[in-house]
Amino acid sequence: MNSINEGNILDFINYLYKNNLERSPNQEELDSWAKLNSEEISDYLNQLFEKWGFTDENINQELEGFFQTQESFENKRSQEELVDEGLDNQETEEFINSDEVQEEVPYSYEPEKRKSYKWLWLFILPIIGISAYVIYKFQSFKQLNYLYVTTDNVAIRDFNGNIVGKMDIFPSKNSVSFLRTTGLETYPFEVKNKQYQYRQVLTDSTTFMDFLLNKKESFAYVNENYVIDNKENFIIYRNVFKSINNSKNENNNLTSKYRKTIVGSLKLIPELQEFFLINSCNNNDKNYTSILKVQSKNNTYQVVAQLSNGKYYLFTGQPDNNIFNIPEPFKFKVNGSSELTTFDNEGMLFKKENGAYFIYDCNKNARDHYVNIDNNGMIQFAKYSFDI
Repeated sequence: MNSINEGNILDFINYLYKNNLERSPNQEELDSWAKLNSEEISDYLNQLFEKWGFTDENINQELEGFFQTQESFENKRSQEELVDEGLDNQETEEFINSDEVQEEVPYSYEPEKRKSYKWLWLFILPIIGISAYVIYKFQSFKQLNYLYVTTDNVAIRDFNGNIVGKMDIFPSKNSVSFLRTTGLETYPFEVKNKQYQYRQVLTDSTTFMDFLLNKKESFAYVNENYVIDNKENFIIYRNVFKSINNSKNENNNLTSKYRKTIVGSLKLIPELQEFFLINSCNNNDKNYTSILKVQSKNNTYQVVAQLSNGKYYLFTGQPDNNIFNIPEPFKFKVNGSSELTTFDNEGMLFKKENGAYFIYDCNKNARDHYVNIDNNGMIQFAKYSFDI
């Protein structure tokens, strides 16, 4: 990070905040960065990137974007200086020409001929209307909002439904994590004999003229179940699922509705947002899962998972209605009593057998508890298996 130093740190911080937090840093934040030397700048930037969940590739993308922006700014300023110089020369020439002697034209009188130019409005009004529409569409094009992906391996399709790319929550050179969208309207696509609603997005090759003329072949589409419009939520998604994304089995089973439930619940307790989901026991066995997922009869979604603080939580919500509950510690009933206590700092796996979810340790040995679910399909707590 030697390229970021005392000379450009404030510009870089401005760029980072606007690009990732959609706001400018306040004066207090800028002052704190301005006091640092080069070595301290490098250390504090590393801490900032770690807090935001950036990978090395994310960091390199931010640095490249910043220096490209700086280079564009310098080129623009040079061009403006050249234009100003040209205007100065032009004004000098006009001043000289104004001193030339004008020949006197003999005065003559001709009767005024009145002409009607109303017919010109037949051409002017359509031109004004078209120009106003183009300007409006251009402003709309520049202000298009972004869609952010909530999981990995989300297909990007063309207007025929063919896959032309993919979105990942942590992008690679062959994927992206966000794209500009043309609006909230959805479009139906049939995938494997099942119909889904897709959002329309722009690709890197989509130009303003494509947007203006609405060329369908210039747009792409992504499943609305796996994207969100809120950048703040996207940053939380990246942090919460950064570990689970490395576990193929657990990641694939954690579909969008359950992810929205987890994030929606976590937002109600900000201090929990610094932690992330972990794959208990490093499970890669498809017969077991470290994350319990249940959908109730009234479309309430629930997840039992362990966070990086070692504690297990029960996340509950209705993502279709954006209604979420505060995360609750997942508890088990003590044998022979009505007391409930929490699962802390221990690995657990879940397995569904005969309609019930039983609990196992990391060695696949059955524990003495199973997950108690009420008549509405809602998780309550872990119940002692031999408790009547």
